[in-house]
Amino acid sequence: LEIGYGPPRRVVSAKSVSEPFVADVSLGLEGSSAGLELLGFDELSARFEVRSRRRRCVFYLARGSPYVTAEARGGGEAIAVSAVSGVASAEAAEGADARCAARTACSGLQGDCCPTSKGLYLDCCGEASATVASAFSLVLGDGASWRLYAEPAARVEVRDRRAVVTDAAGQSFEGVLRVAVVPSREAAAALDEYAGAYAVSSNFSARETRDALELEFGWVARGSGQLAMLALPHHDLVDGTRFEPRLAGFDSLKGPLRAVVGSRWTTRVEDAAPWLAPRESRDPTAVRLLVDSDLSNLASTDELALAKATGVYGSGKRATRFASLAVAADAVGLDDQAALAATAALDAVMPWLGDDLLVYDETYRGVVTVAGLADRNADFGNGWYNDHHYHYGYLLYAAAVALKLLGREAFEKTSSTPWWRRRQTSLAASRAGRALASLVADVASRRPTRDFPFARHKDLYDGHSWASGLFDMNDGRSQESVSEAAHCYYAVALLADAAGDDEDRDDLAPRANKRRRSRKPRTTPAATDPGPPP
Repeated sequence: LEIGYGPPRRVVSAKSVSEPFVADVSLGLEGSSAGLELLGFDELSARFEVRSRRRRCVFYLARGSPYVTAEARGGGEAIAVSAVSGVASAEAAEGADARCAARTACSGLQGDCCPTSKGLYLDCCGEASATVASAFSLVLGDGASWRLYAEPAARVEVRDRRAVVTDAAGQSFEGVLRVAVVPSREAAAALDEYAGAYAVSSNFSARETRDALELEFGWVARGSGQLAMLALPHHDLVDGTRFEPRLAGFDSLKGPLRAVVGSRWTTRVEDAAPWLAPRESRDPTAVRLLVDSDLSNLASTDELALAKATGVYGSGKRATRFASLAVAADAVGLDDQAALAATAALDAVMPWLGDDLLVYDETYRGVVTVAGLADRNADFGNGWYNDHHYHYGYLLYAAAVALKLLGREAFEKTSSTPWWRRRQTSLAASRAGRALASLVADVASRRPTRDFPFARHKDLYDGHSWASGLFDMNDGRSQESVSEAAHCYYAVALLADAAGDDEDRDDLAPRANKRRRSRKPRTTPAATDPGPPP
């Protein structure tokens, strides 16, 4: 497993801030060429495994953890920590319980055979001894300082500029290993203190209060002691959360990180979803001219053919333009123009709510365009789950405006139970209703279901969305457009408001956090196992 800490390599210019990934250290089985296998994942953590014939290492990665953790099981290859710049030294950390790990032939010696943090060179053994300890200070060839923790205590020797980990007797180590960068002198002691507990899984929940949204982050921990995690600057924590000022110096592209002690903490987001932007005045004459100009040639438009020609992105933006004009006309009392624009918006959306342009993909559990499923590059990669929240946000906004201004009668109904009162996995009231509910579920599902993952594009820890779907990218992942992502979750909120369904307001969670985060500062398909949904 390659581990990098980017801030020392940060490059800041007038146009960009970048941190190239470099594997500062690598942790794994010495001499093994086996790749990582995903064992499981949840909203805030993932578990990977690397194994050989007799040995396996399970890695636990948790958002916000200052440590990377591995559980070593079985006998066989030694475990090694390597680095691009090499490991210059590995000594027992200051204050660690260290003892001499001299060869067995020297075990009966007394006096000069006493332990020190650096070990001893014993003339009778003909070689230097190693140190057995539970915490080690690693100095890399570039001068960077890292910590290595072992439970139970382990023997660490530097061989060929690698730190090789075995048990106290020099045999295969079985237990828990943790590595962490030391970003500051004051952080070292705090890292040592909290190294005993590690997160193996997580849980996340969102609940709406009268005037805000509360997001609760939780981790299931193993080991001993209290769990220490790192919070981003936009995590406005409540509920008496205890910070650890000694665990200081960790940085990120989003700003300095704060250490939080405890396996559960809550952040509060205050936000709302108004239909209109806060403007003091609007000019009815200008709105009337815009509406009349945009709608002058719609009578002969074949909306299905136009949707096929322009694709989901272009078609959705066109529908949203009509919807925006409808909202503006309604705000200045132009009822006829508002109805005309809302009808144009609905007409532009309706081809995407039929059976011709969108299909459900059972492999990755999502709604994709027919063109995108056939060609990975069509519709800006929609078939490979690129930009779904951008694409469908425009359709959902137009549908929300049409529902609010034209009423439920504008949507086809074939059942006595309206579509907005039925669950997304069993909608059968109308074709349009079922399609809209599926689009909402594709990008903003309130919970994981059999048919859709939870909040597909949303990064709950970072507080914004990612757009790149199944595509590999040179920069890892792409956020690309904060405004369009926020617009999607805003549209979901408006659709819930227009439908009058209080339960659907849970969908405010992705939207509200997205807007708040934007104000403050890969996976490849396999033939047999597609992996987690993008």
